[in-house]
Amino acid sequence: MRLLMCCILTAFCVNLYASDSRKIIWLSCSYYNDKGRVIDDRSFVTELSACYDSNTLYLYSEKAFHEVHIVVTDASGSMLCEEYTSLAPGAEHVLFIGDAAAGEYTLIIDTEIGRYQGSFLVGNE
Repeated sequence: MRLLMCCILTAFCVNLYASDSRKIIWLSCSYYNDKGRVIDDRSFVTELSACYDSNTLYLYSEKAFHEVHIVVTDASGSMLCEEYTSLAPGAEHVLFIGDAAAGEYTLIIDTEIGRYQGSFLVGNE
């Protein structure tokens, strides 16, 4: 059921934003146990998805997340932006990352259940 929901959500994101320049950020997740240690690594995430255009990130969640820490870093590991927020199920969360130069960036989203991480490439557009 979760796989079906993820496929539907991904297809929805792809079709909804096919007319603009948004691209999908493929996220992996490291789930935490109750002591805060990683217990499981997954490359296909169903709870959270992300898209981007040249300087804006769009996050979508299937469930509510509280105390979310979002960080975007460049290829050298320097922080481009940081935000603490909550994510509501079914709502789009928009994060402006500034004037991003062409290059590779990493999106890190820490939640109460785990860390979501994905890379994206901003090109000369």
